[in-house]
Amino acid sequence: MKVILTGDFSFAFKDIYGFLDEKLNVQVSPFDAGSLGMISRVVNPSLFVICITEVEPDTSRIFDFISEKYPSVHKLVIVSKENYPFISDKCLSERVHVLLRPITNIQLLDTCRNIISGIEPDDAQDNDRQQEELLPKSNIMVVDDSGMMLRNIKSMLSDNYNLQLAKSGEQAIKMIDMKRPDLVLLDYNMQGMNGVETFERIRGLEGEPIPVIFLTGVSDREKIMSAITKNPAGYILKPPAKEQLIKAIEKALNKSEDDTGSDDLI
Repeated sequence: MKVILTGDFSFAFKDIYGFLDEKLNVQVSPFDAGSLGMISRVVNPSLFVICITEVEPDTSRIFDFISEKYPSVHKLVIVSKENYPFISDKCLSERVHVLLRPITNIQLLDTCRNIISGIEPDDAQDNDRQQEELLPKSNIMVVDDSGMMLRNIKSMLSDNYNLQLAKSGEQAIKMIDMKRPDLVLLDYNMQGMNGVETFERIRGLEGEPIPVIFLTGVSDREKIMSAITKNPAGYILKPPAKEQLIKAIEKALNKSEDDTGSDDLI
């Protein structure tokens, strides 16, 4: 059962993500058609959780996009009583569920689980039980502007790690602010904020340094040496092999470890 959390990147959004990500398989997406389309192709969600803090001019258009593009996928809308009238006409489908804020963490989780149970009545409880019995997995963020590369790496790593997928450096920084990963796999060449700029932003964050492994399709010596001078945890040429990728991740995580020696309202 995979959930896409989207909507306003607010304090409420951050709280919702922090809580749900401990219980469910959650992937964050910016609230725009391009990002939602790309992340949905990678994740193939069973549920959208949409957090609306403020109703903006594009809010209605994005709702229409989700409804038209993914009519069979359930949607849970979290919105204040004051803003609900502005989007009430978007919530008439039997596959759209609404929670009016303020809500508690337990109300949110129970609602998500009830929706999940309705979608997968035979498997939902077994899946929850299996997840609780598993040892915690390391959290790996993959940053790449290629949807195909994100899908390929997800297929290689999803059995071993909890994954966060970001299609740009800007999105990665926002997601790190909500949940800090144990390691970042970072595309060296990206549109907008490139890999080097993203790496420097990550290095500038407060707290323990996050290991970063560059993914690069550039084979010439000059570019590779440029990446090495930034002192990342490693670099891997694209397309990576599964065994090579896992070996590099485990090496970086182990080195990092060696170096270091509720019901609140939403």
